[in-house]
This record gives sequence, C-alpha cells and structure tokens, in this order.
Amino acid sequence: MSNSHFDRLAGLRRNRRLRNICAGVAGGCFMLAVILWLDPMVSGSAPNDGWALGFVALFLIFAAAALYFHMRFLTRE
Repeated sequence: MSNSHFDRLAGLRRNRRLRNICAGVAGGCFMLAVILWLDPMVSGSAPNDGWALGFVALFLIFAAAALYFHMRFLTRE
C-alpha cells in the first residue's frame, strides 16, 4: 500500500530546490555577463575585445537556459 501524498510532497520539495538552483545560476550568469560587458567601459580599455564579448554572449545564453529551466520547474507544481 503506497501513500502518494508523501511522494507528491517530495516531488514538490525537489522541484522547489531545482527551481531555486536554476534561479541562482541564472542570476549569477547574468551578473557575470553584465560585469564583463561593463568592465571595458569602466577601465578605459578597448571596448571591442572579442573574448570579453564572447564570454558575455555565452553567459547570457547560460542565464537564458537557466531561466527557461526555472520556469519549467515552476510549471510542474
């Protein structure tokens, strides 16, 4: 005899934990992208550093993917 009530609660806790992890990753990646994008402007170096703009794009893609999974875990509840 299985009690599905406890399984549902465990699933909700797991989804909440994964949702919070995804939100933290999205926020961290977005902050890194903004810092890398603003750093050349603040430090006075060349604003078109290819590697920095590549990392900005990469971190924005990671932030978007983490936000997508955050919303996906949110809709599971």
